[in-house]
Amino acid sequence: MPLTERSRHKLYETFTDLVDDEKAVEEMLSYFPARDVEEPVTKDFLRAELQREIGTVRDELRGEIGTVRAEIGTVRGEIADLRTELHKEIGAVRKDLAAIQMRMVGTTISLAGLMLAIARFG
Repeated sequence: MPLTERSRHKLYETFTDLVDDEKAVEEMLSYFPARDVEEPVTKDFLRAELQREIGTVRDELRGEIGTVRAEIGTVRGEIADLRTELHKEIGAVRKDLAAIQMRMVGTTISLAGLMLAIARFG
């Protein structure tokens, strides 16, 4: 229970007269809180409060970890879609390159035939 300022002052004066050691009186009065916020805390109370806070932090972290895992799953899905799209594009490019190569071979053979004809009849 906190002491009022008046009570604290009166005890200080009385004990200072009796003990004649201000530091000892101040130390003794330090065990009596001056306000509600200065009320001494028991180890059990502190442990209980810490466990409650730890539980709250764990719950929040579990929620955040769940959110991150869901986002990772979404990103993996997007990567798989991009991979599929990339494979399709690579397949199309290969097909186009094969067609271009065939045209080049055909053109080269035609030019070689034309050159032979010119050389023979020319």
